[in-house]
Amino acid sequence: MTYHTNPTSQNPQPPAAQRAQSNANNQAPPGYHYMPDGTLMSNSDHPTNSAALTNAGGPCICREYQTQPDGSSKCIKWSPAGCGDKSMMTSTGKHKALALLIEGNKRFTQNVSINRNLLNEAYNTRDTQTPIAVILTCIDSRSSADIIFDQPIGGVFSARIAGNIVNDDILGSMEFACAASTARVIMVLGHTSCGAINGAIDNVELGNLTGLLDKIKPAVNSVLIPRNPADRTSANPVFVSEVTKKNVSLTIDNIINNSEVLRNLYEDGTIMIVGGVHNLSDGTISYIG
Repeated sequence: MTYHTNPTSQNPQPPAAQRAQSNANNQAPPGYHYMPDGTLMSNSDHPTNSAALTNAGGPCICREYQTQPDGSSKCIKWSPAGCGDKSMMTSTGKHKALALLIEGNKRFTQNVSINRNLLNEAYNTRDTQTPIAVILTCIDSRSSADIIFDQPIGGVFSARIAGNIVNDDILGSMEFACAASTARVIMVLGHTSCGAINGAIDNVELGNLTGLLDKIKPAVNSVLIPRNPADRTSANPVFVSEVTKKNVSLTIDNIINNSEVLRNLYEDGTIMIVGGVHNLSDGTISYIG
């Protein structure tokens, strides 16, 4: 990445605050924009937020920056026009969004994740965000949605709770993501070797965790095989796997049944709701429904 000093200055650069104030009265040359520290940067060197979707499902690309009063820059011309505007998103957006997640996970599992400049991604999304999906995952430290789907800063909304269950607060967050922002996919993602699933199966009791695990019990009770109680424990990997998948499916049902906002968006085709299980051993996702 190349930074360019202000060509009109022959003296050493003043402190950042002074440069910002000075640049507030200057127009950046064509093809350049001012950074917050007052340096001049080529537009071609400034990465874009490839996670943002248009109505055609393509990436947002900034074509023109404008210097702000504080000396920072703001994109004033996106390509295609209307890029990042939620009103421009159509039902085709949800399919492209899911494809981007699948492609990102494929990169992750092949160890070819994009080499990102996270600081620049943070800078580019400082004023706005256009995430493509909201992903509900467990709090497990080994299952981070942004990483396993190889998404940039601003690429996805992440909701995390032990056992990837839903409550009113998470439903409200999902409603914001899909109805007030740009998410077009809701993904409920369980994972292998889930402690919450194991705890629910084995009837673990511990403070407030007890009530949380009770919300997973319907999934445990819905898996009818094996019938022998001795085999219905966390020591049975086949049973645990079936409960994990059933918990994802029941969580999706709860989302649709308990949120009128999301149910309407789902039924009119604006969003899709999918489930999956993250394999901690190899990073792959087994999709459900």
